[in-house]
Amino acid sequence: MCPRPSTNCCSPSTAGPDLRRWSAVCARAGATQGVTAAYDALAIAYATPPRAYHNLAHITACLSEFDTIRGEAADPVAVEFAIWFHDAVYDSKASDNEARSAQLAVQTLACMGIAGQTPHTAAELVLLTRHDRIPPTLDGQVVIDVDLAILGQPSEVYDTYEAAVRREYSWVTDREFRTGRARFIETMLARPRIFFTDACHGKYETRARANLQHALTRITALAASA
Repeated sequence: MCPRPSTNCCSPSTAGPDLRRWSAVCARAGATQGVTAAYDALAIAYATPPRAYHNLAHITACLSEFDTIRGEAADPVAVEFAIWFHDAVYDSKASDNEARSAQLAVQTLACMGIAGQTPHTAAELVLLTRHDRIPPTLDGQVVIDVDLAILGQPSEVYDTYEAAVRREYSWVTDREFRTGRARFIETMLARPRIFFTDACHGKYETRARANLQHALTRITALAASA
């Protein structure tokens, strides 16, 4: 049986990517068993509270974004699996979510009978979503860009994203959250490019920088008045 992530949720979410899409990529990868069970496990994981942002709606958005630049991927199957798994394990109090998500990807894909390099390639791509280094491959750049596409959305969508992330960190004081969030934003703004593929850079870079700068200004003002 394919491994199931630890969860307190009792049933798969009805939102987000459907079983047909998951089944299609599994078929392309050569899966021989456990496809529906693996999908159910992922759906349950992504529905686990308090996922206000890192849920199936985020995966839906990432997959939709990937569809617009799929032609740039050298291994689109591994990229799609990385998108499905990159937030499968998510605990805002933990620092090893990406590593555990990558491990889950390897275990689940192998369990479904997917052989070759696909499980490990997908896992390596998942690890890049730590956003702590420049992705060394084009496929890594694709994964990072679709994950960060939210940064370049219209300001009202970006603000909703910021509020959702704050809810996921409800256990943190406002001061601690502002400090951590400012660190992330400053890291993004310091990069020569937030988006690595030309398509996403052209579409999102300017708006993302404006959104991030506005958020940083707001955080600074709140800190000064606290």
